Amino acid sequence: MAIEGDLKDLHLPGIVQVICVERRRFTLTMRRRGEEGTIFFDDGEVVHARVGTTEGEEAVYQLLRWNDGTFRVSNHVTAPRRSVTARWSHLMLEGARRIDERQDREDQELTEGGTEPTLSEVEMERDSELEDALVPLLSRLQHACARLTEGVGGRRSTVTLQVLTDMVNMVMAFTEEQQGRAATIISLAEALDRASDAYPRTRLLQAQADGRNRLSDRTVVNLYHSWSNDPDGRRETFGQIAQGMIDVLDTCLSRSRDRFRSPSVAEKWREACTAFLIELRGAVSETRF
Repeated sequence: MAIEGDLKDLHLPGIVQVICVERRRFTLTMRRRGEEGTIFFDDGEVVHARVGTTEGEEAVYQLLRWNDGTFRVSNHVTAPRRSVTARWSHLMLEGARRIDERQDREDQELTEGGTEPTLSEVEMERDSELEDALVPLLSRLQHACARLTEGVGGRRSTVTLQVLTDMVNMVMAFTEEQQGRAATIISLAEALDRASDAYPRTRLLQAQADGRNRLSDRTVVNLYHSWSNDPDGRRETFGQIAQGMIDVLDTCLSRSRDRFRSPSVAEKWREACTAFLIELRGAVSETRF
């Protein structure tokens, strides 16, 4: 596997999840403004990381704060030593928690310094309405995520594909409810097209033929059960499809968050959605398609 790109387009938690699903030896090198960081992977876990003079888990947490720069993934590279023992999903959640704490401090400083922009009553009301809509949506998504542990073997694979399809359709229904309130609405076809840049086999997915902005869970599951290629090909294909559907969720949730006029409220929801997506990626990585 050879992947390279811009961290603005594909964030570190997503990159880590893709690499860990492969369960082989990889090295992720990140560069920005003269800095360089490296994360080493082996058998689906982070085993070593370094940035500057910092190594181990602290290096991972530092790199999780990088929102810009470039990255490159190289395979068949052995880590010089093991400095990380925590599971990759724990690293991502702890990193998100630390980012939350850091952002809370910065928000407090902004508020105390009076630099938070003053919003009109209409803008505050719109932010409140959007929050009131996002709370139940995120709750339903988290409830659906809990179903991913159901079943074993092929049954678990089917459950995972059904749950992810349901999640995508929940988010698409939400975007339709918001239609007319914002110009940032994204169609399912557009979101799938964006996801296929990183996960090419997502192109096997299409919106329902009746023109509805939805995925058909029957089509996705039937595609899995009718797969006649070798097991490695099936794992690669449906691993990418699952990751692609998570990317669709990320894209749609990001569009919704961008509508907030208050920077602090937008950042709060960015953190909440990031934590959910990290948890979802961790749960999906346990599925063996």
